[in-house]
Amino acid sequence: MPAACKTAFEVAFWFLDAALNDNEYLQPQKLQRLMFFAQAYFGALHGGRKLMPAVFVADELGPLEPNVHLALSRGRPDLQVDVCLPDEALTTLKGIWRRFGHHSSERLSCLARESRAYREAREHGLGSELAFDAMCQGVAEAAALPSPQRIAGARVLFTQAGKPVVAERWMPGKGGAKRSAAGGPPQSGRPAGRPGVGGRPSRHSDGEAP
Repeated sequence: MPAACKTAFEVAFWFLDAALNDNEYLQPQKLQRLMFFAQAYFGALHGGRKLMPAVFVADELGPLEPNVHLALSRGRPDLQVDVCLPDEALTTLKGIWRRFGHHSSERLSCLARESRAYREAREHGLGSELAFDAMCQGVAEAAALPSPQRIAGARVLFTQAGKPVVAERWMPGKGGAKRSAAGGPPQSGRPAGRPGVGGRPSRHSDGEAP
């Protein structure tokens, strides 16, 4: 099935803009860990569907999406990315930022290196690909991490095949409309830019530290 976002840069830019709105410089390694958890949690919540068409590899510091990491190595590239992200993607991104955004790069790297997917890939050597299924199962099973339900802020049900899916309330005329990366109303033809402050989730641990 297709990924929710067209490229991994849409996800990377969303996190970069969320950090800017919090007057924070988002370190490259912290960005990589946030992207890793976003991919894993989205898959856990949506029956194995990917948030972005990306593959993570085992770097010495933790899971890494090598294409985004290289592209951002000299700063934010001037790319025209889609700022209208699907609602389900925004829900996961906001949940990840809310639950993990306040942690340091070192803390997130430690959590990511403890994941099942990373440990299995690391056994095959640096640069080995992380299995996406293991990423999804890892965040659903790890006691040290928030549950997928808490990330989504929604009820999670399971199919007959045992795959988790988010139980969404039916909205008349929803029709798969997309919302801006800021979480505002559906838009079209809007130039790329920072998401508005009003749509950015507040960061706090909610009394729960992953």
